[in-house]
Amino acid sequence: GSPLALLLLLSGVYLFLRGNILLAGVALGFGTGTAIYILPAFLVLLLLSLTKSWRNGFLLAKGYAMILVPLHLLFLGIAGRSFLEQVYLYHLAKVAGSPYFMSVSAVFGTFTHMERFLILFALFAVHAFLLSRKPRNGDRAFVLSLLLGIDYLLFLAFLQRSFMHYFLLPTPFLALMAGWGMGSFPYVLSKTWQRSACAACTVLLMSWYVLSSVAVYSRFAPVFVFRRAEEIAAYLKENLKEEETIFGDFGDAPIIALLSDLRIAANEAENSLMRFEGSFSALSDVIANIENDRIGAILLRPGRDLEGFPPFRAYMEKYYTLETVFKRADGPEDVQVWRRKRDVSYTPQVSIP
Repeated sequence: GSPLALLLLLSGVYLFLRGNILLAGVALGFGTGTAIYILPAFLVLLLLSLTKSWRNGFLLAKGYAMILVPLHLLFLGIAGRSFLEQVYLYHLAKVAGSPYFMSVSAVFGTFTHMERFLILFALFAVHAFLLSRKPRNGDRAFVLSLLLGIDYLLFLAFLQRSFMHYFLLPTPFLALMAGWGMGSFPYVLSKTWQRSACAACTVLLMSWYVLSSVAVYSRFAPVFVFRRAEEIAAYLKENLKEEETIFGDFGDAPIIALLSDLRIAANEAENSLMRFEGSFSALSDVIANIENDRIGAILLRPGRDLEGFPPFRAYMEKYYTLETVFKRADGPEDVQVWRRKRDVSYTPQVSIP
């Protein structure tokens, strides 16, 4: 949901800058309903609105509440407390310092390395803004982008757990700042040769930035392209009984279930290790649930997620047999298919965290 939430966030910011405060609140309400981390941007815009007038602040909050309040009432009516647990308490239960995920500082380091040129241009833009002698079109958008960029970088710095896709949030605001900075050469540089030199440096740096970004993202692309999904689905559909269910990593099992018309065991689709590390869910409960729902096969990726989690690995090796491995010629990760042993009955283990 991150790209959709980002689209709604930027739509809200655009409407805010255009003076459509109520519609800005509506867009941000839809954004927060898609991803909770739109909330920090709403709080910044609410504060800015209140500094201008109480009416603006009321309109923004009204538009925001018009969307979020009905959404919360609807899902509270459907799922009750479970809705609050899954949407809010789950995130609060995440723990820092996990051996299975990158630390927040490591994610920050990766982001700054990958987007170093964008950050450099944004910093130049701040310098150019401080040197500007005359107001310019876009100054208000620049200041708002600066505030939102700082807001999100601080928000991400204080999270217990952070991931690279979270950094989609500050990136557009850094880009807007960088664009403003590149357009400021005629205003902060007085001599022609200075402008020409800066323009040439900008072209070189932008070319380097684009080429390095293409090289980086081309290495990640195969991880997100599940080319053998239909083949795996056909294999499971042929080898499993119609009433049997499947379970596996949250990035693979739902896709395979849809393609194969097989059910996910006990509807346990979200099985990130963060559920079990933060004591949000007991692994023993999840295992008991899938064992009671005719589990037939488990899909895993070697060394990642559930397969690399020792308690689950012990359960899997005791009750399952590795039947086949689908090699991924287009990427670094294979997909394993583990079949349930027919001659071993499951014994509940309450000691599993």
